[in-house]
Amino acid sequence: MSDAFGEIIAANGLQVPVQIARFHENTKAKYRGRAQVQTGSWLARCITRLAGFPAAGQNVPFEIEVAPACKGSDLAATVCICGHHIRAEL
Repeated sequence: MSDAFGEIIAANGLQVPVQIARFHENTKAKYRGRAQVQTGSWLARCITRLAGFPAAGQNVPFEIEVAPACKGSDLAATVCICGHHIRAEL
């Protein structure tokens, strides 16, 4: 495991599912599935909608693409859910 989270997992000898271990390797991968999107209070729902996050829902399709990052981070992850794209560098 080579990103910061992977290093913590390895340093503490934590047992994690193979999918989690694979996610924290510094390799390119794409994951697909379905999720439950939850929100909080009416204020939280308003803020998340204004910020471009998807509305609450059941069985919502999502996709996560992970690739090595270029600018000092270990990994870049792009999450696509309900047509909304969120990019994070880990």
